[in-house]
Formats: sequence, structure tokens, C-alpha cells
Amino acid sequence: MSDSVTPLFLDGPNGRLFALHFAAPQARAHIVYLPPFCEEMNRCRHLAAAQARRFAAAGYSCLLLDLYGTGDSEGELAQASWSAWHEDARAAVAWCRGRQDLPVFLWGLRLGASLALDVIAATPRDFAGAILWQPVTTGKTFFTQVLRARIAYLSGAGLPPETSDEIRARLAQGEQVEVAGYLLGGALAADIDAFKLDSLQGLDGVNVHWLQQTSRAAEGPGGAVQKVVQRLEEGGARVQVSLFQAPQLWQLSERADGQPLLDATARLELC
Repeated sequence: MSDSVTPLFLDGPNGRLFALHFAAPQARAHIVYLPPFCEEMNRCRHLAAAQARRFAAAGYSCLLLDLYGTGDSEGELAQASWSAWHEDARAAVAWCRGRQDLPVFLWGLRLGASLALDVIAATPRDFAGAILWQPVTTGKTFFTQVLRARIAYLSGAGLPPETSDEIRARLAQGEQVEVAGYLLGGALAADIDAFKLDSLQGLDGVNVHWLQQTSRAAEGPGGAVQKVVQRLEEGGARVQVSLFQAPQLWQLSERADGQPLLDATARLELC
């Protein structure tokens, strides 16, 4: 690992949090990265690191964070909650500002992007803006897709079938449920289910840089995305949507070409 990239543990409110810090000479801002959920996080680690190096080269100090109960941070995923992850994000921001008092952007991918904008909505004046890579717009739809991995496993193993509603009921009753090798708890499941990006309040004047995947050239964002963007703008957010043409990188087990997303991010006008 180069001298400009430092692995570290910072003190979070619920346990130590692992992070990678990409230092920028003469930094003009900090960028804190909040990762996607479960296996999407592992699939996209190389992509986040590649972008962090680009940010550092452009003058943005970048911190890649493992949230509580994920990656190399302390804790178990089954004990995590959305509010705890809010606290983790703020601990990372405080760590960055303790090094240099500079503007801070939150950057996230998929569910991490949704979390980033939710954190900003709570105290928008603390942030220079958000960088959202393919944010999850509706938590319940997303979590249903996550649960399909368990449903498929049960079917393939010849075990008694379960529906997504039945799995949710078990989680709500306090059980821990294994999904694709990850042990999930009810608190976080309920938090994700309840999340809707277009219901966020408090984003008046916030700069939101939204990068959205498309499969074909000249194809615009889908109607669902357009409606969410419209709702955010009606609430006062300044949303800039940029499209990148690439596969859905977070769904692929093999590394795919993420260059279009990196190039689209490089074109953003941050500060």
C-alpha cells in the first residue's frame, strides 16, 4: 500500500471502525465514503479504492469507511442499525475535521448512498454536498431483493421454502436470519424496509451529485428515478443527475469495467 494510503481504526460510538485514508497534498475538502450492503460492498471495494485515489489526486482527502458490523470494523451485522450507522458516519466526519477543518462531502454507493443523503438531511449545514452512486430509492424493494438470495438457497437445497414476508416476520420477532452468508437482525431490517429516499426532508440548498447507471447510450434515467429527483428538488435540493453506461457493477461476481463510472465522477464540479 502506498505511503498516501493509510489503513486505520477510528473510535466509533459503538466500536472501532476500520477505514482507509487516501491523503491529498494541499487538500481542499474531505470526502467520506459509505459502502453498499453485504456482498455489494465486497464486489465494489476495488472500485471505491480506484475512485478514492482519483479523488486524492484531484485534491480531495478521502476516507473509505467500514460501518459497524461490516468489513473489518468491530461488531456484528445482526446488531447494527440505521441510527448506529448515522453515528459511524459522523465519527468519520469528525476524524477528518480533526485532521483539517475543511468542507466535507459524503459519498456512497447503493444503500451507502441512501445513508449518506439521510445523514446530510439531519444536519445539512455540516456538509458541502453528496455524491451518490446508484442510490437505493426504496428500502423495502431493495431488501426484498436481498431476501431473494435466501429464498433461492432454500429452494436449491431442498429445504422448506420461505417467502419474504415470512422471513421479515421472523426478523420482527427477534430472530437472526442468515442470508447469503450474512446474519441479519430485525432492527436493521426494519430500518431498511422503512427507508424512502423521496421522503427525506431538510435538504434545502444541498448539492446532490447523482450518478445513475444506464445500459444503452442516449437512454435517460427511469421514471422512478425521475420522480424521486423531482421530489428532492421540490424540497429544495439541487440535484444533478449524470448517467454512466456500464453493467450493474455491484451485482457482478467478476470485476467489470468501472471506467465509465470513474470518468463520470471525474467530470463532477465539486469545489
